[in-house]
Amino acid sequence: MVYCTTQQVKDYRSVDKDVHDDLLTALIERATAIIDKVVGYSFEPITETRYFSSDALIYDAGNNAFDYSQNAWQRSARQLLRLDKPLRSVTTFTNGDATVLDPSKYRLYPLNAMPAWGLTAVGGNHFLFEEDQLVSITGVWGKYTTPPADIVHDCIRLTSFLYVQRSSQVFDVLAEPAAGVVTIPVGLPKDVWLSLKSYRTKRLLF
Repeated sequence: MVYCTTQQVKDYRSVDKDVHDDLLTALIERATAIIDKVVGYSFEPITETRYFSSDALIYDAGNNAFDYSQNAWQRSARQLLRLDKPLRSVTTFTNGDATVLDPSKYRLYPLNAMPAWGLTAVGGNHFLFEEDQLVSITGVWGKYTTPPADIVHDCIRLTSFLYVQRSSQVFDVLAEPAAGVVTIPVGLPKDVWLSLKSYRTKRLLF
């Protein structure tokens, strides 16, 4: 997935010719990669399987402590498993003993919010960690289903910046406009950087 289209970039630059479409396509891919690198994650949801050990178990609001009187690798009911990435939906949850849990035996946490950052066992069921085995979750992971409008604009802006940069003979130079010098800002355009910086902060809250 890329975060903007060639037509959006051409509309932004008031270009109606297709002569540079291939170049714009490549620059859009580059701009998308830069955005992902700066922010630290992708705005595209990914279907994959992720694995978790018992170290991912944390206290639940309704369960102040684990019940260690049970099997050493079986915790008390209403466990809360903290995930390492935002989760949008679960396809399959496989316990440490290789059994597949029915979706009615767990739920996304917190309720009424998306994406989820945890799974909680319900109805007296447990997440099982047999010795050093892992539980696995196959599902759709990602903080967003589609890139937000400001990320789309950032992609358009950054692609346009890269497009202009390719033909400029002067880089990192500040000059009076009257001098006839094309000025390219140092690094990313400031407005793009400020926008992406806010998403970097949001990521730390997960």
